[in-house]
Amino acid sequence: MHQNFKILLPPLLLTVLLSACAAPAVVEPEPAPIPEPLPEAPVIPENPDIVEARELLAAARAADAEWLVLEPRVSDLPVSLREILRRSEQAQEEGDTALASELARKVSRMSRLGLEQMAEQSRAGPYYPQ
Repeated sequence: MHQNFKILLPPLLLTVLLSACAAPAVVEPEPAPIPEPLPEAPVIPENPDIVEARELLAAARAADAEWLVLEPRVSDLPVSLREILRRSEQAQEEGDTALASELARKVSRMSRLGLEQMAEQSRAGPYYPQ
């Protein structure tokens, strides 16, 4: 029996090797091309007036002291200080730094006044004259 095994072993190995070679080759898919980076938007320097206006407006909004004001460069109707600040940021992006600073300073001034008003009236109560 051992001799039969020796006789059958080489053809059996040859068959296994040939069947392995005849198997369809595994084709690796090509990797997806790496997308080119998008061009970076131009960096607009931060306007200090807008930075200050954002901080003061955030404080005024936290204190419920955001006013509606008339600003004809934004709307014919009274608008919130938030809208004026948006218009200021838009003017900065468009390159009109003079208008951006002017609107931002107005937002800062009105936010300060709103905060002062809230501080003055924080202890307000009914008044009954004698």
